[in-house]
Amino acid sequence: MPPKKTTLPQRIIVNGRSGSGKTTLVENLAKALRAKHMDGGIMSRRVAREKKMTIDVFGRYRITHPETDRMIDRRLIREVKNSPRIVVQSRVLPYAKELKKLPIVRIYLKADQSERIRRVAHRDGISVQAARKRVLGVERADRERFLKIYGLDIHDKSVYDLVVDTTRRSPTQTVAFVLSELKKLTDNHG
Repeated sequence: MPPKKTTLPQRIIVNGRSGSGKTTLVENLAKALRAKHMDGGIMSRRVAREKKMTIDVFGRYRITHPETDRMIDRRLIREVKNSPRIVVQSRVLPYAKELKKLPIVRIYLKADQSERIRRVAHRDGISVQAARKRVLGVERADRERFLKIYGLDIHDKSVYDLVVDTTRRSPTQTVAFVLSELKKLTDNHG
């Protein structure tokens, strides 16, 4: 009898703290799975630029303008529902009630704070000191915003199928590890 063909999950949502590798993983997973990808963080940075705000200022602005987050979240939810194959980076979607009945794998990325700060400094071309201020400010604003708007602790890992520490993994190692874990999840539940 031929071996059973494994079909990897077709809808994946990735979350994690700033600099944990969310955007890179989403792009690499989408490529490996030949899936569409969307990134709530990139969408947020784009809106911040349109409003001529730094991401730090935009984070504070969003606390008093929750319609901005809700608009981004509605678009992402609609895309996940309507896309048979998609990888999304989002802070809120792992907890979204609208998606509970869909077969979705939720992945949380974590990394040591010093490594995340180093990555943000490199990505954004800023000093480590500026990156520390940015990362800690964004995380504080995000946590406050999502508690206020949705009543969510966006670092509650209980909703995730997979928690991955990227501190000592390269992007290539991270995607290979995640693909291996997705196969295991599929084999165990398929």
